[in-house]
Amino acid sequence: MRILTILVCLLATAFSVAHQTSVASHDYYLVEEDSLYYSEVEEWTEQEQCLIETIYFEARGEPFLGQVGVGVVVMRRVQSNKFPDNICDVVRDGVYWKGNPVRNRCAFSYFCDGKSETMLDEEGYFTAIEAAKLVLMGIVLDNMENVVYYHATYVNPSWAKHKKRAFQIGKHIFYKEK
Repeated sequence: MRILTILVCLLATAFSVAHQTSVASHDYYLVEEDSLYYSEVEEWTEQEQCLIETIYFEARGEPFLGQVGVGVVVMRRVQSNKFPDNICDVVRDGVYWKGNPVRNRCAFSYFCDGKSETMLDEEGYFTAIEAAKLVLMGIVLDNMENVVYYHATYVNPSWAKHKKRAFQIGKHIFYKEK
């Protein structure tokens, strides 16, 4: 776990320390100390954007490793035969009525909580991008094998008692099947 955590931290640091570094043909530049902005708009596929949005809305403000953990849960679900087979369908999975998601009945709460999905926190958005990049590169946190569930510490979902608690990062508790 320690080696993988160090690797993730090093990769995250590598994304953010250089004053002028090219990453996937898009340049970052330092505007203010510890503040990174894209020099151009980056194009994302729909699937990548779904992952970024999920990390942003589900884990913004959480420790970076917790944000990566949320992204890994999404990808673990994509890889599982128990869930839809692409990122957007995994995120949008839930109960629908007349073509619309039923409020608070989705796999990922942000998608059907009735709130706007507009990303206003620029720093949070760029952090979600960096977490998503690591997840899409295949970075997995130790002990994430078979982890396909999580919830915030301030809720107590009924499904949790039927799962095996794996670990907690920040305000998220992660679970495996029993």
